Parts: sequence; structure tokens; C-alpha cells
Amino acid sequence: MKIFQLKKQILIFFYTSLLIRSLLKSIPVLLILFTCNITRAQSFTPIDYGLSDLYTSAWVDIDNDNDLDLVVHPYLFENTGTNFNKTTLPGSGTGYYMDVFDADMDNDMDFVISGSTFARIIINEGSYNFTTIELEPLVGPIVCGDLNNDGLEDIVSTGSNGDDVFIYIYKNNGSNNFVLVENNLSGGTEGKVIIFDFDKDQKNDILLAGVDMNGNPIIYLYQNQGDFVFTKLKSFEACRYEASVNIADFDNNGWMDFSISGYSDTWIVKQTSKNTFIKEDYNFTWCREGDSRAFNYDGDSDIDLIVSGFYPPETKYYTREDNDTYTATTTNDFSAYRGGLALGDYDNDSDVDYFISGIEGSTN
Repeated sequence: MKIFQLKKQILIFFYTSLLIRSLLKSIPVLLILFTCNITRAQSFTPIDYGLSDLYTSAWVDIDNDNDLDLVVHPYLFENTGTNFNKTTLPGSGTGYYMDVFDADMDNDMDFVISGSTFARIIINEGSYNFTTIELEPLVGPIVCGDLNNDGLEDIVSTGSNGDDVFIYIYKNNGSNNFVLVENNLSGGTEGKVIIFDFDKDQKNDILLAGVDMNGNPIIYLYQNQGDFVFTKLKSFEACRYEASVNIADFDNNGWMDFSISGYSDTWIVKQTSKNTFIKEDYNFTWCREGDSRAFNYDGDSDIDLIVSGFYPPETKYYTREDNDTYTATTTNDFSAYRGGLALGDYDNDSDVDYFISGIEGSTN
């Protein structure tokens, strides 16, 4: 029997090509400058920075200087072009889930973060000054999107309060005023929630993946009827343990699909026509309590997939080919077990770079 031993230290890895590292080794940096040119074959090396108790991350231009800064709650790393300057965000606790949005429509990007004991909006006041708005805490995913077409992004939070699982919907009334809207939707935890327009009716819907209070895996698609009224359109086959979901038009037919990855499997659910879905299994790896991202990995016209997690502790890139098959590239050097992947072009060279965080694991 295999026994898995997980170190308590959580490692943060930046990945950089060996070529670029050799070119930049003389430049002083706080963390490190890195680039991942993923349109060409390169070799990547993990670098341990020894930062601990960090989970969720995102690239965002926090200071409107046209380069991406890095948020790894509870820290913000300012990208100066030659180094990263660290700032600690206000509020206690460690965030497990995060989304980025402009809460007050002032053209400064803000955050909404949830952890084990809190849910919080962090308002960017400019010049690296921040204020906070506390929300009802739920242990689970949190996401932003405009649910009533008023131009303001609302908030959906789903998770457990210890007794049951819920969905909280906050209406953004402007001026940093968020009001809890009553709903009777079934919630979930240990997963992901996404806001987007599935059926192209100009109203954003909600896709929820996770587990219910009894530990049963769930995926629900809630159709937006307007005025914050949602109906459950469909339930899908689901997988357990921190399910990761990505929205993309994988088959280029004009309808949005989604990938689902978690304990036991990874697959793609394709929307062949309005509200008609089929499951496609490409024998992808599974990523228990990991993360995945859909993006154009190789620079062609197709959407590819990166899957990273534990059991097995690996990261795989799946490149979509013209005949609707996928070619896999594997690395076992790093994985996003109980962490996450953040994608962005931080050095403005038109290549997608990435940041990965997670728990270091070893097998005996």
C-alpha cells in the first residue's frame, strides 16, 4: 500500500526557461523574473521560495502601469519591471478562493476573497492603499459577474457554514454597497463556481461544481431568468475533491463548453447546440484537489488544457490537434495540490507565463 506524506510547508514555484534564466541571472529581483514561452518547446525548472500558507493567486494590473502584478493572498507583489515588491493586504486569515473585479467602477481592480473563516472584498483605493468590506463567510468558491445587466459586477459565493451548504448572491448597488439577495438554489463546496452566458440570451448564468453536504459530487447549471431569479437547467456527472472547471469553446462551434477535472477523471462537456450537452472523455489525467486552465497553449486557433494536482502529483499539458485529439506533455516536477495556477503575460512578450502554488508531496 502506498502511503502519502505531505509536508506542511507550502511551496511557491515560479517557472522560467533555462535560457531566460541564464540571460537574466545578473538582474537583481525580489522574487524572480521569469517567462514561459509555451509556443515553443522549452525546459522549465521549479524554484522554491519557501513562502508558506499560500493558496490562491491571480495576475492583475493593480496599479494601471500596463504590466501584471501578482496577488498571492495575503500578499501583493508589485511588478516594477525589474523586480517584485511585496505588500501585505489588509484583513486576517488565509484566502482559499479569489476573484478579481472592479467593484466600484473606478478603473482600479479590486478583489473578493474567501477563506476558512471569512469572505471579504478588498477595495483598491489607489497608490497601494486598500479598504475592506466583510461578507457572510462560507467555506467555498467565490466569483464575480454581472447578473442583472446593470454594468456592475455582482458576487456569488457558495460553500458550507458548518451545518449546511448554501449559495449567497450579493447584488452590487454601486458605491461599494453589496446587498444579499434571497435565493433557494442548492449550493456546494470543495469546487468552483463560474458566471457566464451559456445560452447566449444576454444574461449570465451560473455553473456550480463541488460536493453537497453529504459529500456527493455535484455539477449544476443555473439558468438566469432575470431579476436574480435562477432555475436549475441541468445536472451533470461530477467528480469529487476540489473539482476544477474551465469555460471555453473547445470545439469552435460557437457554443461554450466546459472541462471538469477532479478525483477520478477529467473530461470535457461540449454544448453541441443551445442547452444540449454531451460528455467527451479523452483519457485525460485526473487532478485530485488540484487546478486546471483552458487556454491557447501552442499559439494556434484551438483551446488547450493544463491539468495539475495530486494523486498523481503531476502537471500535464494537453494540446488539441486538428482531428479533435489531444497530445499530452507531462512534468512530475511540480503540481498544484491544494493550490492553484495563475496565467498571464507578466513580461509583455506575448507569451503566456504562469505561477503555480501548492503543497509539496512525497510518496514512500
